[in-house]
Amino acid sequence: MHVHVTIIGLDRLGASIGLALKRYQARPKAEHSFTIIGSDPKAQAMKDAQKMGAVDNFHRAVLKALGNADLVIV
Repeated sequence: MHVHVTIIGLDRLGASIGLALKRYQARPKAEHSFTIIGSDPKAQAMKDAQKMGAVDNFHRAVLKALGNADLVIV
């Protein structure tokens, strides 16, 4: 099952959740895969989260980040 996740706030906690989801989906028998979109008022936090692999993409505008999210983490 594919799940679209939006993480609002890409500080240590938000980025850690993104990394944990990515780690889960890398398991050989993972039942879920994720597309993770992040949002944060700080541009550098979004760039850092994408660089470390915690998010697939990011939007500064929260409404755009919410898009077609199945799960929102605040």
